[in-house]
Amino acid sequence: MVTTKWKEFKVQGWGGFIVKEKLKMMKNFLQVWSKSSLQEVDRKIEVARKEINRIDGKGETCSLSDDDLMSRSNHYAKLLKNIQLKEEMAQQKAWRNWLKTRDANTSYFHKFIKGRWHKNEINIISIEGRELKQVDEIKQGIMQYFKNLFTDEGWLRLTLQGINIRTISAADRSMLTQPFTEEEVKAAVWNCDSTKAPAPDGFNFGFLKTEWEVIKEDVMEFLMDFNKNGRLVRGSNASFIVLIPKKENPQGIEEYRPISLIGCIYKILSKLLANIVNRILEGIIGENQFAFIEGRQLVDGVVVVNETIDGVRKKKSQCFVFKIDFEKAYDKLSWHFLDYMIEKMGFDVVWRGWISEWDPLSPFLFLIVAEALNGLTTEVVSKGFLQGVKIGEGELQVSHLQFADDTIFMGEAAEKNIWTVKCIMRAFELVSSLKVNYKKSSLIGVNTNEEWINRMAWMLNCKMDSLPYKYLGMPMGANPRRVDTWKPLIETFRRKLSVWKGRFLSLGGRITLINSVLSSLPMFLMSVYLLPKKVIHEIDKIRRNFLWGGVEDNRKITWVSWDRVCYNKKEGGLGVKNLRCFNMFLLGKWWARLIEGEKGLWAKVLKEKYGGDAGNWVSWLREGKGVGAPWWKDICKINVGSGNMEEWLAPNFKLNLGDGRKIKVAVSEIWPYGQMEVGRGIFNGKDHCVRGKMTKCSKCLRT
Repeated sequence: MVTTKWKEFKVQGWGGFIVKEKLKMMKNFLQVWSKSSLQEVDRKIEVARKEINRIDGKGETCSLSDDDLMSRSNHYAKLLKNIQLKEEMAQQKAWRNWLKTRDANTSYFHKFIKGRWHKNEINIISIEGRELKQVDEIKQGIMQYFKNLFTDEGWLRLTLQGINIRTISAADRSMLTQPFTEEEVKAAVWNCDSTKAPAPDGFNFGFLKTEWEVIKEDVMEFLMDFNKNGRLVRGSNASFIVLIPKKENPQGIEEYRPISLIGCIYKILSKLLANIVNRILEGIIGENQFAFIEGRQLVDGVVVVNETIDGVRKKKSQCFVFKIDFEKAYDKLSWHFLDYMIEKMGFDVVWRGWISEWDPLSPFLFLIVAEALNGLTTEVVSKGFLQGVKIGEGELQVSHLQFADDTIFMGEAAEKNIWTVKCIMRAFELVSSLKVNYKKSSLIGVNTNEEWINRMAWMLNCKMDSLPYKYLGMPMGANPRRVDTWKPLIETFRRKLSVWKGRFLSLGGRITLINSVLSSLPMFLMSVYLLPKKVIHEIDKIRRNFLWGGVEDNRKITWVSWDRVCYNKKEGGLGVKNLRCFNMFLLGKWWARLIEGEKGLWAKVLKEKYGGDAGNWVSWLREGKGVGAPWWKDICKINVGSGNMEEWLAPNFKLNLGDGRKIKVAVSEIWPYGQMEVGRGIFNGKDHCVRGKMTKCSKCLRT
């Protein structure tokens, strides 16, 4: 049906205009079709059920013929198809993206639909001290507020002269403007969520994936036109602007976050440009930034902060941690400064023109802006105006860490350093228009007296905080072995259950929620910390009660042991994650990254602090030299075994032979098959890798 209608639509013009108009006509056609077809779903379900019951009744009195059996099979298939369609409609209205499998009890979804309708209403709002209640007043007030917020002040700003900013290579510059290939376009489409809410064009990526062979020719024509002309057809980037509450029961306009729901075709272009720029970010973004760059992870910054604080405590020295909150970072960023940074990094005129047509609030572009702060701080540290926290006995210092707009400064506890940080942030504000919200920023002291940290907080006009504190959602400076550290996690589980309508879900629906939500909630924390057994027991108790009772505090008969529930489905279980084992394997990824020769800032900190390197991390881990922070001790424990933990990671860990660039065959510690014999004219040194020796050493690799 879609194929036929798409080919019938005749449109002439630029590629962008053609695909935009065809989608518009397809939307109108499908709206008419849905009214005449989807409204009969209930009737079709009822007819199919009656026919099945009639045939079943006949089968109770006589043997069914082959025609009867075939008829019953056909009606049963129609019944399942229409029930599935009805559930998908309810699921889409409820917008429960985390529910991967369907639940026949659609009253659950209808409860969420009513809740969403209620939450989507703004009946009263406070804007700059004025309380607005009328619909027209609210509309005009919101529009004027954001119009003022997004308007550039227009005055000439300072520039970053004399600051070292990395630039892209000539090869990267050429790669940026290469024509899009069909393979990378398809990969970009398939990498997008199929169930996200449609924008003005009325389509989500589920439609694009299903009908890709039909529409891909027009999509590629649109992208080729953009690559050639660098301009979008009017209306191609139309979007819905939606206000998302930052917290429960928002009162003022500042408690809402505006987002744009852009059309699927514009989103493809945005995704393609993001993928291209992501390939070169690692070379131009400093190691102090951890966000959105391949090979760097959010948890890397968590490890750096915790290891640094642990080192200060062990040495009994003093340091400060200044946690910065930018005032509407993505809203107040100067477009002119972004263009200045793009030019300074060596992007050519064509790409800069593309950026002006792209989403200027993309996280990747914010990294480029944040690199200005990184370069400014690095320059100040190199000239000795700011003393960071020294790691070990070497030259490495930790002075600042950035994850997009989440920034912290660390340094020796000296008044001069506090003043320097304030000067850095003022200079950054003057060039970028990004202003620190000191009222929401906080200053933490490590081994400092309360009087000094209170005086410094007064000088900065910020809050005073203490260890442990939250950074990137993780507890910094906390003891992960204390149960109290994990109370917020337990409360998160209980809050989640309090809003779920468990009694409206079948057992299968509750299993799905446990696997997709409850088992995933602690994943971020488990990727860094080893959860205490008591905490895992409490989480399992909540999951178990929800499975059998529907609500956390409604305990019912447990028909199957929890150990059996956690078995693989092929082994007779329900496939629920065993959190203890899952925790171990997540921590084991650090072990693997160290062995592979990780060169990020977190690995440098460990090397300076504990003396390891890519060659002897294995011996450190296998011999259990886990001295230092609790995190490092746990990483060693999961391999060698300690206390109640057995040695299980190393026997199950093997390097998978890929292109052979990373595996040094002469190093027995990292080779899964034990000592490999070298010599015989194949390898001339211990640093030789498998790459380039594949043919000659194929016999050696057999096991």
